[in-house]
Amino acid sequence: MIRHSIRHIVRKEFTDVLRDGRFRWCSVLVGALLLVSLGHGWVQAREAQREHAAAQATAREHWESQGEKNPHSAAHYGIYAFKPRLALSFVDEGVDPYTGTSVWLEAHRQNDFLLRPAQDATAAQRIGALTAAQVLQHLVPLLIILLTFGAGAGARGAGPPRPPPPPPGGRRARAVGKARGNAGAR
Repeated sequence: MIRHSIRHIVRKEFTDVLRDGRFRWCSVLVGALLLVSLGHGWVQAREAQREHAAAQATAREHWESQGEKNPHSAAHYGIYAFKPRLALSFVDEGVDPYTGTSVWLEAHRQNDFLLRPAQDATAAQRIGALTAAQVLQHLVPLLIILLTFGAGAGARGAGPPRPPPPPPGGRRARAVGKARGNAGAR
């Protein structure tokens, strides 16, 4: 009996969410933002990969053009080493803008990573660009909270009539049914 009541509540909540125009519009908007941020991230990642490969080739050519010499002297000559780009950097760059992308390696010295994009960024840019990861981390949960808020509060408002008395499972069964209905479970 309790499962039947939960199933009934789930079905009702799910159809209410699907009928709500806010759900469709907000889902389309967040989906469009996700697609745009993925596309923009892909273009930026490809450009960064090209720059990375060109800089790496230049550093390698510079290293090999020094001619034959003592290995210790060659180590003092130094070379740039570049951090490899991760495959999913188009979704989220992680800490790369803050930690740097290259380091100057030379004998007897320890140098910090260079080329930190966050150093050149304005305060607004340091907060972060709109990436696919940020859409998924911030906007999707916000969408869920805003669209499901009325599930518990709307039943007590002045709008629709009071719902029937709770099923035999009580408040817990009703809460489970509403949560599963808003999650899209059937």
